[in-house]
Amino acid sequence: MIPPQGPTRLPSGFVDDRRKKQEPPEEGDSEDFTYTEAEEEWEEIMLAMDTYVQALGRDFQPLPADVTTAISSPFGPAIQYRTHTIAVIWGFYYTARILLTRLHPSMPPAMMMSAGVAASITAEYAQTIGRIAAGIYCPQRYNLKAGSLSPTLGSSLTEMTIPMFFAGVQYVDPTQRIWTIAKLRDISRLTGWKSSEAIAGGCEKAWIVAAKNGRGPPYERSFEPDRERHVSAKLIWSISHYFMLIV
Repeated sequence: MIPPQGPTRLPSGFVDDRRKKQEPPEEGDSEDFTYTEAEEEWEEIMLAMDTYVQALGRDFQPLPADVTTAISSPFGPAIQYRTHTIAVIWGFYYTARILLTRLHPSMPPAMMMSAGVAASITAEYAQTIGRIAAGIYCPQRYNLKAGSLSPTLGSSLTEMTIPMFFAGVQYVDPTQRIWTIAKLRDISRLTGWKSSEAIAGGCEKAWIVAAKNGRGPPYERSFEPDRERHVSAKLIWSISHYFMLIV
């Protein structure tokens, strides 16, 4: 039980590495990539995502129409799965496809600018996310009152706010925009997940900025400015950074 003798080492968190950070990198340590190399890496990520989808079994596929109750939405008929957890998995998959397209080496480095450039390519993914979200959020099927949700449904709704944000910023149809903001605010009210309300504000801000820059139809906020909650820029940045690391 006696500790072995030897030199004592400080935990890495207490090591003073300022000198190491200030030292210039040695020759050959440069991590600069050419455009060709960046594109090849992008293609490898795309291939990995295709491999992942092909590995999913039959249980992960949408339920056929003859065994479900039809749910209408501004995006079309809702897509329904065996469980809400599976639906969330697909929501994040299509979100990753959206981000991978926006992060292509040929895209502008600014995320919101690349979202506009890639909108025509990612439109189908964004619409699919809306249909998946509609399949989870169904007022006709549940008693949607604060405190009445099951843990599974509540967690699935909070998780879907992330895909709804990345898809929602490129919606241009007024009905789809209204539906998205209403559901995000409902999720905040029903689950206590206040980040959902911040995401709703982020979507509205993105639509307003896009309209000012001539990249979308005009949009007015759905509530009075004096009642507007502060939208955390740090939250939105953290979400974007998190997905960039994943992709």
